[in-house]
Amino acid sequence: MANVLITGASRGLGLALTEEYAKKGFSVIACSRKGMNDSLKALQEKFKDLIKVFTMDVTDQKSVDKAADEIRNTVKSIDIIINDAALLGADVNIKFEDIDAENTLNVINTNTLGPFRVTQAFLELLEKGGLKNIVNITSGFGSISCCDRLWPIDYSMSKAALNMQTVLLQHYLKERRIKLLTVDPGSFWSGMGGAQGFYSPNDAACKVITVIDEFGGNIDGPIYLNYKGEVVPY
Repeated sequence: MANVLITGASRGLGLALTEEYAKKGFSVIACSRKGMNDSLKALQEKFKDLIKVFTMDVTDQKSVDKAADEIRNTVKSIDIIINDAALLGADVNIKFEDIDAENTLNVINTNTLGPFRVTQAFLELLEKGGLKNIVNITSGFGSISCCDRLWPIDYSMSKAALNMQTVLLQHYLKERRIKLLTVDPGSFWSGMGGAQGFYSPNDAACKVITVIDEFGGNIDGPIYLNYKGEVVPY
């Protein structure tokens, strides 16, 4: 049975990915900052042993290391790592002069360094897996060449840096036959982005999974893709 590790699994896209992968028969390692909640408990009751929940705060190295130790005692390998945990930040529609740099650091710590910590901690288990995919959930806001906005600065910066991280790690891990993807799930209803999205988190999860299925085995293929499987310019 294939194992998929998902961060930010307690709500939104992460929760939907947890459900959709369980439907596909994957064993899901669902990680979230506060661990179990009612939504994850309901999924665990529905899918029984297919979902295991762990507490992991991606902004805290000790928390990531502790979760990694616990997970290593539970599974022998991981096939897919999906770094979904993210923070929007507070600079939406705020004048540049009024942006708090400390808040910006918090966003970067979650959205950019969070995936960095998780990938480091679970790389050994991933190398033992069959599929060997690392998927960083990004955004169209991370595209520099497509940017015609004034905000959000912190979120956009964090996702652009995540895209660069993904490309660099693809170069580094290519010889180990590990495929990295950075996928923009598009606009969906979420606690982070609000109710103005075009489709549900589960629809977004299905689109992301389709992209992973199509491109996850192509070590020389594109890296930055949207939910339609289209290449996004950096």
